[in-house]
Amino acid sequence: MEFFHDLEREAIDLQYVLNFLKPVTPYGNLYKSRMGIEKSTDLLREEFSKQEAYFKVFEDIEEVRFSKLVHKISEVKDLRNSFKRAMDGFVLTDVELFEVKNYLSVVRQLERFYKDLGLPFYEEVGPRAMPELEEELDPEGSGVMTFYIYDSYSENLAEIRKKRNSLEAERRKIVAGIKDKILEEFELRVSPDGALHVAKDDPRLDEIKASDLLNYSKENFRTVEFKLQKSEGQNLIELEIDALKKREEAEEERIREDLSKKIGKCYIDLYKNAFKIGQLDLYIAKFFYRKAIDGVKPSISDEHIIEIEEGFYPLLRDSLRKEGKDFTPITVSVGQGTTVITGANMGGKSVSLKLIGLVQTLAQIGLYVPCKSAKVGVSNFFRASVGDLQSTETGLSTFGAEINRIAEAIDIADEGGLLLIDELARGTNPEEGRAITGAVCEYLNSKNTITVMTTHYDEISDRASRHYQVTGLSKANFERLEGIRTIEDKLEFINENMDYRLFRADKGRAIPKDALNIASIMGLKKEIIDMATEDYHKEVME
Repeated sequence: MEFFHDLEREAIDLQYVLNFLKPVTPYGNLYKSRMGIEKSTDLLREEFSKQEAYFKVFEDIEEVRFSKLVHKISEVKDLRNSFKRAMDGFVLTDVELFEVKNYLSVVRQLERFYKDLGLPFYEEVGPRAMPELEEELDPEGSGVMTFYIYDSYSENLAEIRKKRNSLEAERRKIVAGIKDKILEEFELRVSPDGALHVAKDDPRLDEIKASDLLNYSKENFRTVEFKLQKSEGQNLIELEIDALKKREEAEEERIREDLSKKIGKCYIDLYKNAFKIGQLDLYIAKFFYRKAIDGVKPSISDEHIIEIEEGFYPLLRDSLRKEGKDFTPITVSVGQGTTVITGANMGGKSVSLKLIGLVQTLAQIGLYVPCKSAKVGVSNFFRASVGDLQSTETGLSTFGAEINRIAEAIDIADEGGLLLIDELARGTNPEEGRAITGAVCEYLNSKNTITVMTTHYDEISDRASRHYQVTGLSKANFERLEGIRTIEDKLEFINENMDYRLFRADKGRAIPKDALNIASIMGLKKEIIDMATEDYHKEVME
């Protein structure tokens, strides 16, 4: 059974939180992409213990050294294609050989970092230097981060290059002699590319044309260009040089092939190191993620519960911070059966609902959660009916879509999951909406799934195992409203005084009338507010 769908991911703004997890290597990002929902409590505890061990060491590392470690990891490139090409018998290019050489150097340095910094789990995930292969790619031990096919790779190659260098020196000597003669005879210097430019009005032009040291090349309206005349000896030397170059290229290709085979034989170890570095990269990314969201390690419980102390919803918290405002932390504890959250619109019920889903999901992904502390049991699925589910594809209304969604979740309610329902039946008439909400609440209360519902229908709470109420405006000083006239100021008053914290509501306890309070603040006539209040009390008494 799939844990959740895109609707749930979007409902809890999961991607916003995951964007704080930023590996710097392709292998770390591959591990991130493979992070899934874990349903084993033992494996989750093991993962969080590993993170705790890494984080403790990371915290103790001097900042400069830690930055160097992160920078060194960031130098690792995605060479999987080159590794596979070598394994499959292809000859790697000089660029690929250079990248493998550089990769081996980084692996060696990261192994030293791992040991020097005392990072945990070395036997399991510590990178291992590959000195033999590294020596093959740097036979002279220069340590220079370039790739070159050295003479030391082959006696034959060294001999070919020696002969070619000797012949090229001889050719340069011949050319230099010709240039000296031209300078002596005509007092003209030949350019480095072997060209001589003579003005058309130069009185020596005819003499230069007749010289056996030069050949006519081309001309324009101002000058005539000549090239050096090659002697028979020079032509023979250049033919021999060309032949040696072909032999040199063939020998270099043979060496590339030999090196590629050796790299191919080390395919497994090259890959192992890549993915070990990827794991280290991901743990470092989780360390920075924890700091970015002010996260805490959740306690993984054997019970099917979700307990959150002073939790916050990252997207909303960050948005409020930009406005210079604080997010009111939320504390809530839910278990199997139905939990109802009541309160007026603008009271933060939906945020509480989303926070519960986010904490459950992050904990089962193996990530720290945004709260002061959390205790989370494993859920086998997560379904949510949140927001406007109206579908243009199926033709379902909002009400039809949410009922369809909840019906699907009810079919698997015995599987021990998490179900979040926000304002069920808001799209139908109040009487039917109340009846449907109450029936769903009571039915799910007997199931081993954690169901959390937000609703305007206060009496529904009598059919649930737990009832939370948003504190709302119950502590607001309404005398401050005198003199407030503008819509902006009224909204500011509501935002400043709205207490989003939840409290356990005892049966029979008076429910705050936040909808009436908000209506009054926003300027609804007092006569209407008084009539509504009277009707409300009558309904409550009945």
